[in-house]
Amino acid sequence: MTEITLSPRLRAAAELVRNGAFVADVGTDHAYLPIALCLSGKIRGAVASDINKGPIERAIENIEKYGLGDKISTVHTDGLRGIEPFSPEDVLILGMGGELIASILEDAPWVKNERIRLILQPMTLEYKLREYLYKNGYEVRNEEIAIEGPKVYTIICASW
Repeated sequence: MTEITLSPRLRAAAELVRNGAFVADVGTDHAYLPIALCLSGKIRGAVASDINKGPIERAIENIEKYGLGDKISTVHTDGLRGIEPFSPEDVLILGMGGELIASILEDAPWVKNERIRLILQPMTLEYKLREYLYKNGYEVRNEEIAIEGPKVYTIICASW
């Protein structure tokens, strides 16, 4: 298998990932995004994390299915805890509420680094996330919009 089809929302986030980056995908669920990025050759590797065990088990199955065990690691963790040793350059936090994303960032002061790019997709309370970013020295560098059915999603690219 050499390809995985991403939803419009995940595709829009993937477009913001830098070529050759090592990625952290927080709340990975099935690990579709890091798998697609690895298969396309856009990234050199990834760590996929989730707070729940079930999504990590599904991620592991998919990573093995696509033969990417040497490129994608998994971590069963809350937010970005334990992710710093992987030294990700692009951090993806997608499909959560804006307040939760802000809380995850607040708990990981190591992401306050100009070399790290944050790719964030809040499902709710986008203004709370934007407020957090502004008050904590982050700058919005780019934004993408994705449409899936009747829903419109904003993907925010920011750095410190």
